[in-house]
Amino acid sequence: MRKNIFLTLTFLVFILPQILCGQAGYIYKAYDFDMTVREDNTYRITETVDVEFGNMSLHGLLYRISLDTSNYINATVSEVEVAGHPFETYIEDEAFFIKIGDPNKTVNEKDRYVISYTYSIGDDAIKKYDEVYHNIIGTGGGYFIENITFTIRMPKEFDAKLINFTVGDEGSTNGDGVEYKINDDFSITGTSKDLNTGQGLTMRIELPQGYFDKVIPRKADFADTLQKYSYVIFPLVLLIGFAIWRIYGKSDPVVPVVEFYPPENATPADIGYIIDGEVDPKDITSLLIYWADKGYMRIVENKPLGLLRKKSFTFHKVKSLPKSAHDYEKKMFDAIFTYGSGSSVTTEDLEDNFYNQVTLLTAMIKKHWYEEMFEQTKISAESMLIILSALTMTLVLSASWMRTIPDMFVGKWLILTIFLLLLVSGFIVFLVHLFATSILGFGKKGCIAKVVFVAVAPIPPAVIIAIGASSDTVMITVYALVIAVIFNFLSCFAKKRSKRGVEYQGRLLGFKQFLLAAEKDKINMLVEENPQYFYNILPYALVLGVTDKWAKNFTTIAISPPDWYSSDASDGRTFHVTTFSSNLAGGMSAISNSMISAPSDGVDMGSGGGGSVGGGSGGSSSSGW
Repeated sequence: MRKNIFLTLTFLVFILPQILCGQAGYIYKAYDFDMTVREDNTYRITETVDVEFGNMSLHGLLYRISLDTSNYINATVSEVEVAGHPFETYIEDEAFFIKIGDPNKTVNEKDRYVISYTYSIGDDAIKKYDEVYHNIIGTGGGYFIENITFTIRMPKEFDAKLINFTVGDEGSTNGDGVEYKINDDFSITGTSKDLNTGQGLTMRIELPQGYFDKVIPRKADFADTLQKYSYVIFPLVLLIGFAIWRIYGKSDPVVPVVEFYPPENATPADIGYIIDGEVDPKDITSLLIYWADKGYMRIVENKPLGLLRKKSFTFHKVKSLPKSAHDYEKKMFDAIFTYGSGSSVTTEDLEDNFYNQVTLLTAMIKKHWYEEMFEQTKISAESMLIILSALTMTLVLSASWMRTIPDMFVGKWLILTIFLLLLVSGFIVFLVHLFATSILGFGKKGCIAKVVFVAVAPIPPAVIIAIGASSDTVMITVYALVIAVIFNFLSCFAKKRSKRGVEYQGRLLGFKQFLLAAEKDKINMLVEENPQYFYNILPYALVLGVTDKWAKNFTTIAISPPDWYSSDASDGRTFHVTTFSSNLAGGMSAISNSMISAPSDGVDMGSGGGGSVGGGSGGSSSSGW
């Protein structure tokens, strides 16, 4: 029994740790790291490694040195030496590899490798401070390290309170287990031990700006130029956008001209489009009242349906529209009754069915008036502003990605990368514009939605860009977002009217002003001339959004109920023009919802802090080959 216990304890204490720690098949018995920091921000590094390979049949070590730095500036490795061993070098996946060993020979059971190289960062593009932020041992190594010693030789004095060591898994901020001291010659010596598979050791010292006073300034690239001249470039882009809007998008001043009737041969749907340049659902449904008033159909309000008292209407065809009616009128009039019996149709018949016709009718109304009401150009100001917004975002993404993925902006990748970013930016802006206008409409809601989505949609990629980026990079990203929001807001008002369009809008604004504040004597005179004047104007008042105001002008005037409208829900109540108008406006809103409804399918930022493991530049790791 005692013998079994002794064997078990021997296995747990001596054998099992070797198995767990040496999963790669070999162990670093000792690892010494010696780095001399120079005043041009280059490091001369010598790593001495004592390796126990055991009985593994390997040719040597494949040494990997990361070229990534904490500020996304790729470092370089040069002057490589490996004492007593043949080697070759190559660069792959943003890392410098040293392949040590002879393909015709296998390694000894124990061996020592002394590897020296110069690691150059140079100008790190950080403006607020300098730093030494280096991975003494990189994460990802497949071996156990028993004893670690290190010496960091700084070129001159530094603030000892701003030095920090971290050890452990990638991202760790724990410094336990690292012992070090600062010597009189500005060197730092220290030790650590028992580094498990995949763990690393990182050092960071924050230094005053200008500490590396022999750094050769990095040649300015596109990102630097954009940052340097952003205070000129972005105002200039903004000025160009305003100029485009002012010259090609802003209409001439409109002078309201008081009118008592809408323009001749203009339906309420026409008026709705002419006054704001968009076709809303209420513009289309106003035609039902317009046709009923002209004797082409009758409207019956049914008793409310269900617990929610949903409004329901039946439309009865009286006669066909005349040949003089607009094409879109004939299209809509004929289409409506195909969803019913042919001579009558209910709002329930139209619900989830008529929506297919709405897009076509909208396009037909626009086509009928667009060339007459708006200036014709090869490319609209709205499109130019959206394109300029996408180009601005592309510039910023290019500058930011040039920092985070520099290899994508070299040689054959340059044009392809910029083209890709342009597609991404344009696609984002286009999708936002399409969603806002097609789902939420072309009026104020669509405009507000477009501006909000343009501001919000780029935030996720902007946050990704901002991670580890300099404050200047973050600022130019903010500038681009602001410009995108402004340009998309201006695009909502970038349909320049023709002279005739300005004239018509002036007449319609004057007509609307009259409906809002008509004099009683003038109303009486118009009713005497035309007893149906109230009902003739009612569909236009609905489109202009002044139904209640218009009806209140007739509270003291005897108005008979229209013969084209009846209600099964009235319960014999006395007819009042204001109640009738309010109910009809609410009914038209319900009809709009029915006509456009579609069926349901039923279906850690790095900056000036203490640093973390793996967050610095460089760092070596190795594997056998």
